[in-house]
Amino acid sequence: MNLLITGASVIPMTDGAVLADTDIAVSDGKIAAIGEIPQGMTFDRTIDGRGFVVMPALINTHVHSPMGFLRGCGEGLPLQRWLNEKVFPAEDKLTEQDMYTLTLLGIAEMVSTGTGLFNDMYFFTHKSAEAVIDAKTRACLTYCATDIGNNVEDITTLRAVQNNRRLFADYHGYDDDRIRVSVSPHAIYTCSERLLRFCAEEAARLDTFVYTHLSETVGENADCLTARGVTPTAYLNNIGFFDVPATLAHCVHLSDEDRAILAEHGASVATCPESNLKLGSGICEADKLFANGINVAIGTDGASSNNNLNMFEEMHLFSLLLKGVRQDASLLSPEQVLQCATINGARAMGLAHRTGTLEVGKDADLILVDTQKPHMSPIHNLCSNLVYAAQGSDVHLTMVKGEILYENGQWLTIDVERVKHDTAAICDRIF
Repeated sequence: MNLLITGASVIPMTDGAVLADTDIAVSDGKIAAIGEIPQGMTFDRTIDGRGFVVMPALINTHVHSPMGFLRGCGEGLPLQRWLNEKVFPAEDKLTEQDMYTLTLLGIAEMVSTGTGLFNDMYFFTHKSAEAVIDAKTRACLTYCATDIGNNVEDITTLRAVQNNRRLFADYHGYDDDRIRVSVSPHAIYTCSERLLRFCAEEAARLDTFVYTHLSETVGENADCLTARGVTPTAYLNNIGFFDVPATLAHCVHLSDEDRAILAEHGASVATCPESNLKLGSGICEADKLFANGINVAIGTDGASSNNNLNMFEEMHLFSLLLKGVRQDASLLSPEQVLQCATINGARAMGLAHRTGTLEVGKDADLILVDTQKPHMSPIHNLCSNLVYAAQGSDVHLTMVKGEILYENGQWLTIDVERVKHDTAAICDRIF
């Protein structure tokens, strides 16, 4: 479909500029023009963009999208008790078909609040891929691997390894990079050194990235120091884990030496402020990551520990935390926060050539945000309003690869009522 958006405020996320009263043309899934529209172009639809800001679709760089079925379970528990007492027992009861429904639930929440690309690790991931395809959104997917307590002689016989190889063969690069596949060991406390080494080697063989949780809690760091004499980051570095591109969730408890290691290897960090606060894990020191030149992106984590997948809420919280902790209002400008929620996420997944900014020739992954509501008025600084005032519910339209997935309260690719009904049935069975 050829589509024209007229008279909008546009934030391309290329240089921090805000373009007023600007037209955007979309053709064959790509951004065809920004500003002056070439003569002779014809359009199937024109959208009046006055009163809206057009910006890149948001990117959720760390999420377990099917975990919405656990929303509200285990409140008040720290991470390890929450996992062992609530999450793992419930997950053991999930079926493959459950995963399709629950992924659609997560996608519905994400597209309605402006997310067009998400970085997901879980299991039964082939069903998540089917959900991504049917919903017509965009994702990086992986089977999350663990092996502690499973003393197999051959790592390649692990079900998660076999499934991820099949996922890669079936879906990596699907539909011009609508889906990409990474390699994901869960964490150092659920994976042996042998599995961690294997995952880095597997990522190198497949020419993709590794994706894991790192230094989420004080206990994780303390246990690693006791067992190995080094921090989790240094441990992974010593075994060659960072010899391939890496995206690392949380990174709440890093030392100066840890940050230097990540910077040296060009690793990306996906900070999840709301989940880290809710589980009492701490605050990622993003200012120190920026000072080291580390690519910082934002994730929500699962709805089980957040309890939503709303990236506008995540941006808002992320922007405030360090200002308060450091007692420095100058930290994390709105423009920097928006960058973390867009192009930095694309970089973390190797998709910056496809998405994350609005540029001619890139995929048309964009959102329209309503600026006409009272809480968005007046507009002295549009980027500031988006980070500090906007709500996920202000998203009017979400487009991925030139197709509208959500518009004005309507999901165009997902039967949300059916998904909610099927989710309730899953919860009735499990709980």
